[in-house]
Amino acid sequence: MNLVKPPGGELWGTGRGIAKESEEGWDILYMDSTRKINQIRSVAFGNNMIMAVDFTGHVLRSIDDGANWSIRQVTRNRLRQIKYLGSKTWIAVGDTNKEVGNLFISQDDGTSWETSAEDYPDIHRIARWGNTIWMVGKNGFILKQKQNELID
Repeated sequence: MNLVKPPGGELWGTGRGIAKESEEGWDILYMDSTRKINQIRSVAFGNNMIMAVDFTGHVLRSIDDGANWSIRQVTRNRLRQIKYLGSKTWIAVGDTNKEVGNLFISQDDGTSWETSAEDYPDIHRIARWGNTIWMVGKNGFILKQKQNELID
């Protein structure tokens, strides 16, 4: 399970679905009864939308505060985290457990996704400070890169 609280917002949680804290407890905003979506690992907020990733390579996107979700298969690999970088740009990272490629970039608010040309080991987490992106992962992998160098 992952918990995140956007600035000025309610607490959000992920696991088998996506939930948002309310006065009555938790409101389930997304739950996949078909089991197409696996464990949801991360949720992020930006540009008036919400995106999440799961362990079967899907990106979930909501433009109405979680009332409705669109789903896009970006890879067959496990995705572990997603982050909004600004200017309609999102980054999703994960493992290379089923195919090559584990860093994905969207520059149009999740409408399309491109796979990075670099071959990285499994990436578990990403963080951003200013114009610098940090990625950490398997076997002590650490990458520090300027955002404009990562996204061309």
